[in-house]
Parts: sequence; C-alpha cells; structure tokens
Amino acid sequence: MSGRVLQMSGPAVVCGLCSSSDVHDLYQIKGWQLKKCHTCEAVFVFPLPDCEELIRDYQDNYFSSGDHLEWGYEDYFSLEDEIRETARRRLRLMQPYIRGGKLLEAGAATGWFLDEARTRGFEVRGVEVSETAAKWGEGSLKVPIFKGTLREAKLADDEFDVVVLWDVLEHLTEPLTELREIHRVLKKGGYLFVSVPDFGSVWARLMGRRWFGFTKIREHVYYYNRRSLSRAMGRAGLKVVNAQSSPFLVNLDFLVSKLAQYSKPAAGALSKLLGWLHLRDRKINLRTVDLFMAARKEV
Repeated sequence: MSGRVLQMSGPAVVCGLCSSSDVHDLYQIKGWQLKKCHTCEAVFVFPLPDCEELIRDYQDNYFSSGDHLEWGYEDYFSLEDEIRETARRRLRLMQPYIRGGKLLEAGAATGWFLDEARTRGFEVRGVEVSETAAKWGEGSLKVPIFKGTLREAKLADDEFDVVVLWDVLEHLTEPLTELREIHRVLKKGGYLFVSVPDFGSVWARLMGRRWFGFTKIREHVYYYNRRSLSRAMGRAGLKVVNAQSSPFLVNLDFLVSKLAQYSKPAAGALSKLLGWLHLRDRKINLRTVDLFMAARKEV
C-alpha cells in the first residue's frame, strides 16, 4: 500500500492497546516494521497506515483481488458455504450467553453471518466500510447494513444486546477506540464476541516471522494473543468471560492457494492432486488458527 502513514510524535513508541512505552522491534516483513509491546504482548505495524487510505482500499477489488496472497480474497463469493458454516459454529459458541435480541455486526461484509443469525431469532444490523459488500448484502439478503465505520453510524447508547467482530479487530488502526464505541452501544449485561488471528497459537510460536498470519501485513495492523486482547477488553470496560479457539472453516482448494506464499511449485502440484482426487471442495476446520473471545458489559 502506498501513500501517507501516521507519524507518531516524540522518540517513544507507545502501545495503542495499553499505552505502555515498553515497546521493541520484533520483525521487518515486506518493508513493514513490526513492534511488540512487552507489557500486554500486543504486536503492531509501525508506523500505522493511514486509516482513511485503508478504508479506500476495502472497496471493489478487495473481494476479488489478483493480489490475494497479500491483500483481500481471490474470490470471496466462492467461499459462501464455508463462511456460513463458520457463522453457524460461532452462533453455537454464543448460545450459552445469549440466544436472541438485537445484534450488531461491525465489519459485516456481505451479511452472511447476519443472515444466519436472523434465522436463529436475532434482530440484526450491520456496519461495513465496503460499499460494494454492504450493497450486495442489502440487495440480495435484505439485511440492513450501514455503509461506513461504526462511529459514522452514530448508533444510540445501550442499543444492542450483542455485538460481533469477526476477523475485524486486526484490521483497525484504533482498536481501543472501536471497543469503547462498542461498549457505548451495548446494553448493560450485553455481550461482545470477537475472533482474531491468534498470535499466541502454536503455529505462530513455531513459525516466527514466517507465520501465515503475517502474510496479510498490508491489511492486518494489530496482532493479538489472549493477554493483549483481554487487556484491551478490560480497558474498554468489558469483562472477559471466555477465550478459546475459534471455528474457521475453509476448503482445501483455498488452503492450497495460501500455500503458494511459501512454495508455488508445491502449491501447484498439490492443487493438481486435489483435483485428481476430487477433494478441492473438502472442508476442514482450522481450530487452532483463530482466537475467540467473549466479553460482557457490566456497567
């Protein structure tokens, strides 16, 4: 991504989640510097990209990107079955805490999760910065999706029983501000459910700088483990009630396409083998890739 970046004033780099200045260099990846906060263990890109430019990039070609190994999706709409099944499994994780009421999804994309939640009795609304995705969801699924950011939506205080952030928080340059806005729109006793790539996973620890979570460093600007995400929830006034692995359904063809970032010849050979075995559409659940967290607004 070209263009402006936000320059932080003064010699100290401050963590955007916990405000600590105990921040050190971690990795240099694809021209981007990653910093790690030793207080809360958050990892973030420095300098942070310009928020407005990021939002402009989440438009038409994000969902059908020719550069999908580093940005967006090769064909987002081909993943509908997997995304809907992931949605159903996430809804089952939510059941012990809440089974109905007003639900808001921030980062709703095309609205497939909202559609699944609606069939289970939720009154749904979405917020999505991609006008293309929001218009498709409203037109095809008849789900209400505001086109813009959560703050631009100007939602009422204490309006929602539940808010969900599925694979969104890692994209945000001001995650704590977003969490505090969510706290504002949640009713007392309401729940926030989040999924993020898990920087504390065994994969991240074993792979180091080659962890597949870093391949989208152009759009993923914050990386979380249980400690850093819990700290951010607490600073936003939310009490964590559960943290575990998050469901993440993909088909084998999608998985092999991501292998190309490590070895294009190996990915090509494996793709041919899957075609020969008629396994391209076989679905698997990558249970240890993402972190799921549930938090409650108590005051």
